Order: sequence, then structure tokens, then C-alpha cells
Amino acid sequence: MKVLVVEAEAQGAPRASILSKDGDTSAIVLADMDLGLATKVKDKRKSDKIRLSELTPEKPNSTRALGLGATSSMNLNQGIRQ
Repeated sequence: MKVLVVEAEAQGAPRASILSKDGDTSAIVLADMDLGLATKVKDKRKSDKIRLSELTPEKPNSTRALGLGATSSMNLNQGIRQ
């Protein structure tokens, strides 16, 4: 299973962690507007399954492009951070 997780904070980080340990999960794209935060999550999990992507308001289709080929997607963002 390939999964797109949108948001690397309180909900996205644990989801990425759990999914990275799941034998059925082959790849995870962890996407967030704060690439530094997403990098911290990936480094803490130490999983080769997790790839990072920065979401930007200037590229509104970036989330859709990331989701191509994903079996599942999780948007855990309650709103856009300013």
C-alpha cells in the first residue's frame, strides 16, 4: 500500500510512524508546508519508506500530484497555518 499523509504535526507524525512499521505499507509520502518539521518526523522514524514533500500555496495541485499512485491518502490538516 502507498499512502499520502498530509500534515506532519500531532496527528500526521504518529500515523506516519505506525504506517512505516506496517508490513503492508510500501511507501509513505509525508507532505507538509513546513519541510523542516516533516524532516524531523522522518529522521525520528528512521524509515526508508517515508519520503517528504513540501506543500506550497503557490502550487495548489502539488497535493493531487503526490497522491497519484497512492492506495490511500490522509489529510489531517484542520486548516492552513499562517
